[in-house]
Amino acid sequence: MANYCYNHIIFDGTAESLYELIKFINESIKQHGYDDTSRLDLKRLSLSQVNDDLIAVFGARNFEVCILEYNSGEGNRVNVLHSIPTDTDSLATCGQLILTGESPWSPIHGLISILCKKFSLRAEYDYEEGRNYLGRAFFDTDGSLREREYDNYWEALAALEPDCYQDTAMEDFEQFEDAAEFSDSEIFLYAPIAIKDKLLHDYEQYYSFVDR
Repeated sequence: MANYCYNHIIFDGTAESLYELIKFINESIKQHGYDDTSRLDLKRLSLSQVNDDLIAVFGARNFEVCILEYNSGEGNRVNVLHSIPTDTDSLATCGQLILTGESPWSPIHGLISILCKKFSLRAEYDYEEGRNYLGRAFFDTDGSLREREYDNYWEALAALEPDCYQDTAMEDFEQFEDAAEFSDSEIFLYAPIAIKDKLLHDYEQYYSFVDR
């Protein structure tokens, strides 16, 4: 059984473009009979280069869609998974569509790129899979990867999920005999200054208690 990468994508574009993306996803997902997950049929993108190597093109062999929603403009999120809006009025007030789901093993940079190009959208993409992948990427309407942040897992965790980062670092304290040794560790090297100060303070408090 594969480890799954969690994906969170925010698409920006015109109401018409977002509407077409909603239609495409809902028309191409295959409903599983044993759970509430829907699988996006990647081959429906009709790309000649897909063949059998979906990983090379999309980054994964499948993408299981969990949430497809937009903000109604009144602070309420509207779930449009398995449903297609009757018009684009609500979409015009928000300009964003949120798509989340899971892919086996790896991030789906290729899929995000293709969807942005196909529907003339921009995207902000966050992804995470254990301690192997964690980061954020931005895509333009031509499908190009405009910017990728946090290629290192610990750097990304410190920036995107500082509380989780700090908890993880605290769990590693018992491996080290003194603060200098801890400060040379990989996890500490990528911590922002504010988090470093807090970590060292907590570290010293931890060992002052243990030494009693």
